[in-house]
Amino acid sequence: MPQVTFLGPFFIRRSPDGASEDFTRGVTREVTQAWLDQWGGKLPNSHWRVEGANYTSGVELGEIPDSSWKRKQILKWLGNYGIKPQGYATKSTLLELVKTVMDPDSVDEVSEMVAETVEDENNEELEPPPEDKEGE
Repeated sequence: MPQVTFLGPFFIRRSPDGASEDFTRGVTREVTQAWLDQWGGKLPNSHWRVEGANYTSGVELGEIPDSSWKRKQILKWLGNYGIKPQGYATKSTLLELVKTVMDPDSVDEVSEMVAETVEDENNEELEPPPEDKEGE
């Protein structure tokens, strides 16, 4: 995850998005790549240090999913940021995840919502569920 540090002349600086917690000079904050893609243009190098940013994501600024997007498009957008929802997610659930991704104060929430790839250590095949008996 990218990290942003305010280095400007003032002790406190409002967040560029206006909704997140204010930035304190010298305090590093972890933000999502999506948030940085949208608001990074408002962080001049003279007052901000940005570390761990991925500027090759290929997503244009301002291109944020909304209800007019198809579910498949939202999944692809989330995939650009390495986010895969746990199990099946409805379109409204995906849009909630997008809102969470865009909020730099919710990095921990995004981590909880993202599926972790877990491989079976023994590479054993799982047994199929028992079949239903007819008449029950």
